[in-house]
Amino acid sequence: MSDERLIVFVTQCMVKNDISALTKRVLEIDEERGRNDRKIASLREENKILHARLKEEGCKVYASIWFRDCDMAEGSYAYEFDSFEEFKEWEKREYESAEGPMSISLITKEQFDNFQSSSRDLVLEAFEDGHPHVVYP
Repeated sequence: MSDERLIVFVTQCMVKNDISALTKRVLEIDEERGRNDRKIASLREENKILHARLKEEGCKVYASIWFRDCDMAEGSYAYEFDSFEEFKEWEKREYESAEGPMSISLITKEQFDNFQSSSRDLVLEAFEDGHPHVVYP
């Protein structure tokens, strides 16, 4: 329910002195929030288990990164790591040295094998396209 609709609903309940409808909606929201909280907790627990398995098994880890730096150059690459710890160290360094937006994701071996790396210089593209004062990502 949007904020405006919620305000209208609450106002109508107050005008009608219909506390039961208001209470019912509060309980519905609490129940929905509880489901979402349980879902988030479940996903966090699953994430912990997966991370623990990656650490235990000592298997290779594959990741992709997309970034755009302060000069409007962007790229997308995939990397292979010998351990989860090696991946986490690399991830930390990448985020610490980021010059702009970026995204790092764990990927499967199949996704790694099929990954198409790319890089673009958006400022140069804008210049070549005849609009050097506007960059379109």
